This record gives sequence, structure tokens and C-alpha cells, in this order.
Amino acid sequence: MQHTHLNHALSFGFTVALACAAANAYADDTKNTIKVGYAHIGFHTESGNLSGPIGTTPPGIQTDLKDARTLALVYERHLQGPWSIVVQTGAPPVVKMVGAGNGAALGDVGTARAWFPAVLAHYTFNGPWG
Repeated sequence: MQHTHLNHALSFGFTVALACAAANAYADDTKNTIKVGYAHIGFHTESGNLSGPIGTTPPGIQTDLKDARTLALVYERHLQGPWSIVVQTGAPPVVKMVGAGNGAALGDVGTARAWFPAVLAHYTFNGPWG
């Protein structure tokens, strides 16, 4: 259990160090910024009771998703003025589905690879705070 906490602490420290390095690079007014870090994906969901053909699915069977971790990659291209385009992606994590409710004894019931790419328009507000 302590080994897991150590891994989380090291991952967090590494991410903070990379963020500080990226902030320094941003201060130099560069056109391109690449950020690499750790992403924790938390699923705060619960399924309702699963259903199927009559007589095949016992009542009270549910599933939950386990949280996932992955490598995160961000590329930012600064345009004119306060605008930039941000592309976010990462190594697709394996999301595990586990039995819950009356189905808790089933353990792992499935896995899936999750892709979370995004393209964003980014506007930086200039004001008294920055």
C-alpha cells in the first residue's frame, strides 16, 4: 500500500517539475510549447441495475469503473495576440470494469481502451492578475 502512495507522490512531483519548466519556456514568448505529464482519470459514475433477456441477469447486478492513469501530452501553438491552439492527447489507458452490488463477487467483468483527444482554442486574459 505504501509503495502505491510513493508512486503517486513521485508522479505528482515529476508533473509539478515539468509544469514549472513549461511555465519558464512560456515566459520566453515561444511559438510552440510541448508538455508531458501524468494524468489521473477519475470516473465518478455508478451504473444502475443491469438487465438482459428474461431469466439471464439476476437482479441487483451493477458495474463500476476503476480510475486510470496515463501519460498526458499537450502541444500548444501560440497564434497572434492572446490566442493559441491546444492539442491534448495521451497514451490510451485501459479502463477496467468491475462487478458491483450483487455482482461484486464477479470481480473484473471487462476492459476497454479509452481515447481522450481534444483540440481547444485557448484565449489568455491579460489583466491586473497576469
